[in-house]
Amino acid sequence: MCGFETIVRGTSHWCDVFTKDEFLSFEYARDLVHYYRAGPGTPWGALMGWLWLNATTNLLLEGLTAGPFFFSLWVTYAIFLDYSADLSSVHDGDITPMLTALDVFPDAEHLPVRHRAENRKWKQSQVAPMSGRVIFELLSCGAIRGAAVGAAKYVRININDGIVALPGCESGPGKSCPLLEFQARIKQKGEAVGDFRSQCGASHDSPERITFLRQ
Repeated sequence: MCGFETIVRGTSHWCDVFTKDEFLSFEYARDLVHYYRAGPGTPWGALMGWLWLNATTNLLLEGLTAGPFFFSLWVTYAIFLDYSADLSSVHDGDITPMLTALDVFPDAEHLPVRHRAENRKWKQSQVAPMSGRVIFELLSCGAIRGAAVGAAKYVRININDGIVALPGCESGPGKSCPLLEFQARIKQKGEAVGDFRSQCGASHDSPERITFLRQ
């Protein structure tokens, strides 16, 4: 009630019902739910997230030939290619494992369940807030519009209106990652998490990658 009424009216008396400490505890409880359900706290989080990253990487490699728009629902992640905008929209249940696979909010240890970890990096309000979004920008540097062949290409990640550098891959302009290094990083992550079909007990004739972004 506090959150939704504040959105509608700007303030809410419901916010005065709880103390700041109680709000922080409630926040941490929600962090734990997402962390251990689909985030770094489960071995399946990065595995599920890699499927989205792999599909996104393939679109980035195709560039403008991939198509103008990709749509779905809820929390969005997008791909901006040169001068056009390509959008893929997913639920926050997909955003959480995808960012887990990217390793952009790494905590040295798993979040404790008996007390609040005050200095944690994983906060769901920062990872996938209401109306949250992750934007993958494909930067073509040195290219002439309409003749981008041979231009140096980089991937920059914007999470909820803030540029977030990939750890160990931020040598490009604006904390971006060279596209080929990004591709190699995602490929290596896929090898680390293992084959989706084998890990999840699916039949070997089932799809090994996401294809519905094309539908």
